[in-house]
This record gives sequence, structure tokens and C-alpha cells, in this order.
Amino acid sequence: MLLVEPTLEDLLTLSTGYNTQVSMVPFVNGLNGLFTWATGGPSSGQMWLSFTWSATTLTRADQSTLSLAAPPSALAAPSVTTFAGGALGARTLFARIAYVRSDGDYYSLYAVSAEQPNIAVGANNLLQVNSPADPGGGQYAGWIPLVGSAANGEKVQLQTVPIPFGTNWQEPSGGFDTTQTPYSTSWKSPGVTLIQIPANPQIVYAYPYLHTWSMVVRFPVKGAITPGTAIVQNGDGNAALTSFILPYLNYSAGITMPAANNTGSGTGGGGRWT
Repeated sequence: MLLVEPTLEDLLTLSTGYNTQVSMVPFVNGLNGLFTWATGGPSSGQMWLSFTWSATTLTRADQSTLSLAAPPSALAAPSVTTFAGGALGARTLFARIAYVRSDGDYYSLYAVSAEQPNIAVGANNLLQVNSPADPGGGQYAGWIPLVGSAANGEKVQLQTVPIPFGTNWQEPSGGFDTTQTPYSTSWKSPGVTLIQIPANPQIVYAYPYLHTWSMVVRFPVKGAITPGTAIVQNGDGNAALTSFILPYLNYSAGITMPAANNTGSGTGGGGRWT
């Protein structure tokens, strides 16, 4: 028997004698083709996988319904400033921000913002990107900036964990990080983008579900078939948006990442990715 240690959030949504909810009954209107996706990136560890979908109504077997909203809209361009520090020359920078979740092996970016262009940073100065407001409801783990030196050329600036809401990002004295996943105009917008993924021959497995407590579509994406994640996907309070993905059923919903500097695309939902 596979045992999964419950989180506090899991415990708050479990069916008990005092909480008589039950697991979601199956949907009867089908979810095939619910998602469209694209992949790309310049090198292994910098690849990305981006999903989008349209708002729809999910119909259960008893004809009750559940509304699935479209992805959150892009945030407005971030507020920025500069501060004295470092020994870099004068520069022109560009910045974006995004909400962040971590539900699987890779971080998920939501509501990636419009670009703040042509930020003048004087010599011996550094960039500060100000925190967006917390949307509340425990929807996201925090936020991150994306910073670059060319339009649409921003790179993810993720440290060990997302930045807490209310905390601003300050550029390191040596300059912004150029080694992480770059922004792409091919990212789905509005959508959800997974980052820092290895290149081909990596296959990733998606277990998306609607978390009905926060009404956020979560994207646990794993680097291997993971029954425990399928159990969470189909757990109490979650509306699974693909079928079970279990190795002993000889079934998987894998997406093969492209080689570096290549792209891919397809559709998915209902357990199939094409």
C-alpha cells in the first residue's frame, strides 16, 4: 500500500465524520483537448512547458456542474526603482513579474506580467523590482521577477524559493542572473508555465487538477510516473483534469521535452497528450 504523508491543507479538505464531503464524482462531458501546450528553451535545465485552456463548465454524472475558469490574466508591468550598489556601468534593463507555485518537480509561473521596458539603471546602481500585492486565499507560494537587457529577453530570477509577497527583489551586486529559463513570446498567455526543465530525452508527466478550495488549477508536473501525485490529483476537494496516471495500468500522459533550441506543442486533458 502506498502511503502519502498528508499536508495541513490535505487535512483541512479530508472527508471526516465532521466534514462529510466526498471525492469528486467523474465528469461526463469529457476533457479531451482541454489544454493546449507548447515547449521550448535554449538548454537542459532552462526548458519550459506552457499550458493554457478556456473557461468551461464541468458536468458530473448527477448533472451537477462545476465552473472551470480560464487562467488568470497577465499582471500589469511591475513597479521598479534603482538603488546605489555594485560597480556595474550604466545599463538599460527590462523586467516582468509572475506569481509562483511549486506542486511537482518544477515551479509553475502564473499571470506572467506585461513588460516594464527601458529601465535606466545608472552606473554603480542596481535594479529593484517591487512586490505585487498578494491576491490572497493562499493561491500562490510567492512571486518572482524576470529581468533582462533586451525586450522580451528577460531571464527567471528564482533563488532557492519564491519571494514572499511584500518583499521586494534587489539585484545582486554582480548583476541579474543570466543562467535560468528565459522568457519566450511563445509562452501561453494567459496560461501557466513550468520552468527549469531538462531537455530531451526528458519526459514529464502532468497531473493537473482544479483545487476547489482556492479555485486555482494546479499543475504538478513530475519527471517520472508518480502514483502518489495521481492520488493527490484525485483526492478530496480536487477535480482531476486528466485520468489516473498509474504505471500498473500501463498508461501514462507523458510529454516529451524537445532538444535544446527546439520547440514542441500539442493538446491534452482527459488523460491524453498528443
